[in-house]
Amino acid sequence: MITSIELKKLEREAHAHGVLVEHLMENAASAVVQILEEKFDLRHHKIIIFCGKGNNGADGFCIAHRLLQYSPLVILVGDKNTLTEESAAYYAMIKKEVPIIQIQAQSDLEKISLQKHLHYIFIDALLGMGVHGDVREPLTSVISFYNSYGATRVSIDIPSGLDPDTGKALGVVCESDLVITYHDLKPGLASLNSKVVVIDIGLPQRAHLKK
Repeated sequence: MITSIELKKLEREAHAHGVLVEHLMENAASAVVQILEEKFDLRHHKIIIFCGKGNNGADGFCIAHRLLQYSPLVILVGDKNTLTEESAAYYAMIKKEVPIIQIQAQSDLEKISLQKHLHYIFIDALLGMGVHGDVREPLTSVISFYNSYGATRVSIDIPSGLDPDTGKALGVVCESDLVITYHDLKPGLASLNSKVVVIDIGLPQRAHLKK
């Protein structure tokens, strides 16, 4: 297992050896899409990717770019003008090719119209390992929406709203059927182990890390 602090050290180690954040995100997106294609017939599903403003959202945008052939829809929770550097770069990459619905308030959920005859895959890329404090609006309502619909639900790295180190619910938590996590199992995922797939994204091994 690996904690959030240990993971941050590994990321710094990777950067020191010339592995850029963008490389890790591309590796992650490629591995995620491979797993999705192995487990589901994506041609017969409508894919909706829920993205936050941080780097978990950037992962979601990058995944959307690699899923273009399946015509995904992105739901961005937050203001596009306050994205992190990496998120802004991937947002710019997909914005002309992927429909994006922006949710900044609970009432904006009315913008989402689902068709009952379609089979949906929801991908949770809202909150990652850097989550702090309880989930607040509009994320609370978005996660509740994510949980309430009868879709196949997949979380990227960690279910949003779950503390990655303790497994404590930080308010409402994305209830996913599958969790695709990076590098190693997180302590907070121990109770969900049967639903977790671990992928290699190109980080150095823990043994290479200086204390």
